[in-house]
Amino acid sequence: MVGKPKELRTASIRIQELGKKDGPMFCCRVELVNTENKTEKQWQNRHGTFLRFSDEIWVDQLEVIHALPGEQVTIPCYIHYPPGTDKGAGQVTWRKGNSLVCSDNTQIETRTNVSLYLESVKPSENSHYCCEIKIGRSTYTSALSTQLSVEDYTSGPEFTILQPAESSASIGNPVTISCSIKYPPEKKPLWTGVYWKVGSIRGDYSYHPSQSMVHSRYRGRTELRGQMDLHIQGVQDSDNDTFYCLAILRFCNGTNIFNTKIIHGKGTRLRVTRDIREARYTEIIAPLCALLIVIILCVILIFLKRRGVICTKHSTKEDVGRPAPPDNPPRAQTQSEYDYANELPSASQTGQVDSGGVLYAQFNIIPLNKGKTGNHTKEDPQVLYAAVRPTR
Repeated sequence: MVGKPKELRTASIRIQELGKKDGPMFCCRVELVNTENKTEKQWQNRHGTFLRFSDEIWVDQLEVIHALPGEQVTIPCYIHYPPGTDKGAGQVTWRKGNSLVCSDNTQIETRTNVSLYLESVKPSENSHYCCEIKIGRSTYTSALSTQLSVEDYTSGPEFTILQPAESSASIGNPVTISCSIKYPPEKKPLWTGVYWKVGSIRGDYSYHPSQSMVHSRYRGRTELRGQMDLHIQGVQDSDNDTFYCLAILRFCNGTNIFNTKIIHGKGTRLRVTRDIREARYTEIIAPLCALLIVIILCVILIFLKRRGVICTKHSTKEDVGRPAPPDNPPRAQTQSEYDYANELPSASQTGQVDSGGVLYAQFNIIPLNKGKTGNHTKEDPQVLYAAVRPTR
């Protein structure tokens, strides 16, 4: 035995070299013995604790599920298979009754779906539900049933859930939201189940003893600290919500007769903030990144222009494309004017060519009249156009 029954009210048992023949059920019994070594009173949990092995098929259920009137309820049934075996489900039979022990309840429905779905539940459906699985020639059933409790939340000064109105946490850090329960000492519950919901009291579970009932956003991130506190790992932006502490209290009213009360807190608003150092880092880095992007773009533009990929051309409207011949040809030049024009250096000789754009030139060549000195022909002048791009 491991524990101190008198001081800590615990009396656990430790088994060495566990074997398949051990169990499958262990029951704890407490006896009150007087000074004459005579037993006066004794108490025992008749349902016991079942010992399950990983290489066996066995069925498990939740202890209790709470629902408000009118809600849709899913009562899960878990089938545990040995590693490497076929997980195909067989025939599923559900039983319903007033006993916590499944064997005492009667059959209500046979189906292929493992979980039981109930639409718009009513308080009259408060009962115990058991699932039974038939695979091949073998039948597997859960020892204890799932109690469905359909009722509104208990309110009043006797039973109160205490939780702070607000709490805060930084993104990426853990946070713990406290919760405690207040009730009269003479009404101490026999059993207490603790749950947490997010968004509203009808919302999704942010914590549940069974991970399959927890919303995917919180699965694997939440756990209980102490008796009822909610601990969230790696706070995210989506955690900026209200969390409700929920407790199900079970009282003993007689032999195997339970009375259940459900109470919840008013909710804790979790304010998710960013770390101050992270905020300052963002304020500094963001402008620097923007400036760096601008510099990189400018360097790219200059490089493309140098390579001739981007052409810059300073021209008038008439210089776009191949220009049309002028409507009014220029007047004929005199021989002296023509000789003077031929002596002028060309644009390429003066270095006035834009190496990054298009070179455009127009030459009015007037033929000389060798027969008549000083007189030019009246023919229209010949016009030459050239469009040149630099080679890459």
